[in-house]
Amino acid sequence: MSKQILAEIELGNFLPKITDKRNAAIPYQLNALELNKILKNQGKYYPFLIKPNPSQNKLDQKNAPYKITQLLTFKVPYYVGPLAKNEKNPHARFTWVVRKEAGQVTPWNFYDKIDQVKSADNFIKRSIGTDTYIFNEPVLPKSSLYYDEFSVLNELNSIKLNGDKIPVKLKQAIYENVFKKYKKVTVKKLKDYLIKNHEFKIVQVRGLADQTAFTSSLTSYHALKDILGDKVNEAKYNDDFEKIIEWSTVFEDRNIFYIKLNEINWLTELERKKLLAYRFRGWGNLSKKLLVDLKPTASGNVLDQLWKSKKTFIQIISQDSFKAAIDQNNVMVSKKLNDEELINNAYTSPANKKALRQALKVVKDVINTTGKVPDIISLRFNRGRSTETELSLNRQRQLIRQYNLIKDDLLNSELKKNLKQASNKRILTDKEYLYFKQLGRDAFDGSPLDFDKIKTYHLSHILPANYVPDDSLNNLALTTQSNSIKKGSQFANIFAQNIISNLNISVRNFWNKLVELGLMAKSKLYNLITDPDAINKTGRNKMIAHQLTGNSMVIKLLATIFQAKYPNIKVIEVRNNNISQLRKCLNLLPLPSNNDYDIGLDAYISAVIGNYLYNVYPKLRPFFIYGQYLSPDNEKNSPDFDIRSFNFLWKIMYGKEKDIYISGTNTPVFNRRDIIDKLKRAYHFKYQNVSQETFIKHGALFDQTIYPNPDHDLKKRSKLIRMKNDRPVDLYGGYSSQKSAYFSLVRIEKKNGSFTNKIVGVPQMEAGKLNKINNVKKYHEKLYEILEPIVMTSETGKLVKNISNFKILKAKIPYRQVIEDEGAKYTLGSAKYMYNFKQLYLSQDIRQIIADYVEDPNFRRHTRTIKLENDATISEKLNKVFEAILDQINTNFVLFNKARVKDKINEGSHKFYQLGISDKIIVIKNLLIACHANASAGYMKQINVNNTNINTIVTLTDSAELIYQSPTGMHEVKRKISDLF
Repeated sequence: MSKQILAEIELGNFLPKITDKRNAAIPYQLNALELNKILKNQGKYYPFLIKPNPSQNKLDQKNAPYKITQLLTFKVPYYVGPLAKNEKNPHARFTWVVRKEAGQVTPWNFYDKIDQVKSADNFIKRSIGTDTYIFNEPVLPKSSLYYDEFSVLNELNSIKLNGDKIPVKLKQAIYENVFKKYKKVTVKKLKDYLIKNHEFKIVQVRGLADQTAFTSSLTSYHALKDILGDKVNEAKYNDDFEKIIEWSTVFEDRNIFYIKLNEINWLTELERKKLLAYRFRGWGNLSKKLLVDLKPTASGNVLDQLWKSKKTFIQIISQDSFKAAIDQNNVMVSKKLNDEELINNAYTSPANKKALRQALKVVKDVINTTGKVPDIISLRFNRGRSTETELSLNRQRQLIRQYNLIKDDLLNSELKKNLKQASNKRILTDKEYLYFKQLGRDAFDGSPLDFDKIKTYHLSHILPANYVPDDSLNNLALTTQSNSIKKGSQFANIFAQNIISNLNISVRNFWNKLVELGLMAKSKLYNLITDPDAINKTGRNKMIAHQLTGNSMVIKLLATIFQAKYPNIKVIEVRNNNISQLRKCLNLLPLPSNNDYDIGLDAYISAVIGNYLYNVYPKLRPFFIYGQYLSPDNEKNSPDFDIRSFNFLWKIMYGKEKDIYISGTNTPVFNRRDIIDKLKRAYHFKYQNVSQETFIKHGALFDQTIYPNPDHDLKKRSKLIRMKNDRPVDLYGGYSSQKSAYFSLVRIEKKNGSFTNKIVGVPQMEAGKLNKINNVKKYHEKLYEILEPIVMTSETGKLVKNISNFKILKAKIPYRQVIEDEGAKYTLGSAKYMYNFKQLYLSQDIRQIIADYVEDPNFRRHTRTIKLENDATISEKLNKVFEAILDQINTNFVLFNKARVKDKINEGSHKFYQLGISDKIIVIKNLLIACHANASAGYMKQINVNNTNINTIVTLTDSAELIYQSPTGMHEVKRKISDLF
């Protein structure tokens, strides 16, 4: 053995390089055993090899008796995490380690330097998620005794025995005598108990997800009872039980779990060993604070009410007292945390968190512009945009899956055959969809309908628009024309009791059957059996609240942040259907495919509605202002108007008087005509401020496709990047291109004396190195070094001979930077892709045709404005739309001059007039996509246009401008390229 190798072993730096992947199958314990024997044999000749392991950990000394062996067997426990604790280290914010003392940490002094228990406690705090309802509150383990109790009681309160909810005392008896007796409770065990102990003759259980057994059980109770015996029933140990379950859930490493168990002194050694052998797993969505600690009423906390009443969890937390307590708690938490901390800890998706950040930026921008905090903020939550086609296709697939699961005589082979044939040909219309959801029967009297005559049937509102303005399928029923006019007072009683002759069941039982088969929502059944004239005052208030307020957690989170930051602001939640309702009435066509102005108009309408509700209905403010709730005293004094006035926007939509008064008074607050004129004027704006978020990319370093070496590559890519340092491209191939983190603008000087301004990507793998440089001069020197090979070589890897030098004009330009150059306005998608930033504006006549025939042919979002027309007339109207868009492309979309996009569209335009109606609609849809201000491209093979991507090297003239926008777009700063020389 050479002196060099011996020296390396002495320093602990010698580790054999194992290249054969098969060695990974050998357990490291076997390698350690072999290493220990080698060291023991060689120790006779080289004593330093068998120096004892100085680690103070007994397990380490057992597995690694020698100092060198510790290098093989030691690993940093996952619950300790990164060891860097220097505050100057940029990655220190990701650590949670707790030190016993300062100094370098090695495998031999790890336990002297690191406090395992405190580091593990910090790990627990970081690992646990936050409550769905209460901000920043840690959730309970899924195996928590509290969580098990909640799950069982909630499921018991959700089911029905023989058609009725379980009486409270009987439910409690079932909990004590069935769930505490059996680890898994089946329907048979429940039936046996009820027949034997409570004199039930017949037991029918409804409402279970699994028809044979309960999905919830007291699993943890039984596990602890097996280990700890009767101690599990002693309340004084409850807190310790929760700690044991939490530690077991968090710590997969049983060693640290054993250390934590030693904190509970009443456990025996045998009980500790049994607990170590059992593993609790998983996390819930709710916290102890929500289930146990929150007691807003005399009825007690959530668990108390689940135990003492028939209410489900949702019914309990929907009570105004609980809502108010939760909102008050959330506002208090919000005040203690900054915006970023609150959003990061929120129980919501990354996409929603991004939306929250953007909303906060918009409000701050408005405050900075106006110089004051607004009095009212109207919030309307808009889920991710899905096209009507996507929504229809999704519901159609779900219907097919539901039909495949149903095994019932009501679903005959003819229905299945019709559904299969209709689905294979096209997307189902609303009438066809409801036909199959109603099992081919009239929703109101249960009589069979003929699928071949589907167009002659009528879509009827279940609750009329003058009661609740709801145009969703949940409030629509397919029926004959004669039945559609009978909806009114006592409607439910008239139809529900009728017997369907060929089924020999009542209409009400038929509705119940549809609910049981999963073809009708319970809320739709509620609409069907509701007699609006018979609703009492409390019921009216609930319907008002449902109509006026949303229930989105994102809205509540944003409203809470606003309340904490700006206590005097009134946050009003506006429902989507209010906006749709007003758009429909005033024919403000919703066409998101046309341009981005629809988003701005929706925001404006939302503000108008919020202001209107706040001022016209002051007594109803607790219904729609976030954080205000109707107390029992206020409820008695709530307005006693007829339920037909539930359409709160009727004064704008159908009012006969020019002034709009405060409800119940003669005090005018708005001029009706003025509101309508302003809305229509905003709708016809040809220009609006539109802004896009700019960003720096973090993520993949390369285009992930691995290409073969140039000799075997059909396209002969010559600038491949090696996958690893020890894998040359000529043997292993490589990646074709690096991903850019951001861009730089360079001014290239050519040998003939001319100049070119070019956008160049800064590779992801180099951006990290640049971020570590704080000195401006050194930063530019390093950036020049990185960009030089990119600028000086072509895409084929050859040196560009006509370039003499280049200068960096702008070091960092983000993705989606807005640029205007010679009439073309676009954003940067890459160093080669330019995305259109011009907005398409079309006349009202053209937009009407698009709404009627292209975007909303089922008239779900706008009022029908056409009669049935022949194909020739429809085709001629579509020609007008095509010509109008083509005119805009030729006149205003200068960017389309690049990459011959405009030429390709014009060259193929003559083919459009020869297409059928369906193909014309496809071309128009893709033209709208192409002209939209985003990254999407249109594909129009019908007119020989493969795509409308602007794919070319991005170069700028000296007069080009970089446009920097505030979040609202109200502030812009333009910087000419010539100013950067």
